[in-house]
Order: sequence, then C-alpha cells, then structure tokens
Amino acid sequence: MPTFLRIHKPYRGILWKEMKRILYLKALHQLLQQETAKSYRAIVLDEGPVYMLSRLRVFGGEAIQGISFDKWWQSTINQWANTVDAIVWLDAEDPVLAHRILTRNQPYPLKDLSDSSVSNFFARYRAAFEQVISELTAGDGPEVIKFLTDRETTEQIADRIL
Repeated sequence: MPTFLRIHKPYRGILWKEMKRILYLKALHQLLQQETAKSYRAIVLDEGPVYMLSRLRVFGGEAIQGISFDKWWQSTINQWANTVDAIVWLDAEDPVLAHRILTRNQPYPLKDLSDSSVSNFFARYRAAFEQVISELTAGDGPEVIKFLTDRETTEQIADRIL
C-alpha cells in the first residue's frame, strides 16, 4: 500500500493497471523465491519481469512519471537483475508479428490499426524491451539470448538455448 500511495504523487488519477502490474511483479518474485528452494534445474517464465516492466513503460505514460515511481523502478530493476540468470528474447519482423497476432482467435487491439500504426506499436514495445533489458543487464545482470523466430525454427532455438 505505501508503494501505491507514493506512486500516485502527484495525483493524476488512480493507476489501476500500473498497480496491477506492480502486484504481478511482486507476487512473481515471491513465487520464484519459494520455488528456488526446490531442486529445479531451471524455471522458465513466459510473461516475466521483462515483459511486465516493458508494459509499464509502453502504457504507463505520464502517469508513471515521478520520483516515487523512479525509486520503485530502480529497486525493482535491481531486484530482478539479481534474480534472473538469462533473458531469452524472441522477436520477428513486423509483418510476421502482425500476421501472428491478427490470426489469433482472441481479440487484440491491433486488429483495427493501419500497418504504420502497428509498426509504431511494435517499435514502442521494442524500445521498451531494449531499455528494460539494458537496465537489467547493466553491471553483472543476466545474459541475453535473442532470437528472430522468423529465421530459426522452434527446434533450432530450443537447441541453442539448451
């Protein structure tokens, strides 16, 4: 609760989605701390800290501008940099990503956008991913392994990761 109250200064409205993402990151970190006590060789996250921190950057806008959020951000970056051993970044060319998204059975907000708007959206996401990954890997942070999924098969990617 103190974190939520602090990030609302100066007050610009209730940051519901931001609070949800912050809670997700906190709960995920607590879960990982519990799971590391077990004898797993690896724990793989799909929508992990890089994704969620990037979503905060992409969608947070002016609502997350402030000293309190910046302090929370830096603390969270440090926490995850010391938790994650490797980041596997899967990407593809814009037309391939757009096709994959648009052919899913679930509704997605990109379906009604022009090609240039979709490309701009992807560019914003990539920039956010690059920023988050750069901050996480500064110093002695996790290793980054990047793949273009339109150039390598799933089997090739799995073999390279293993």
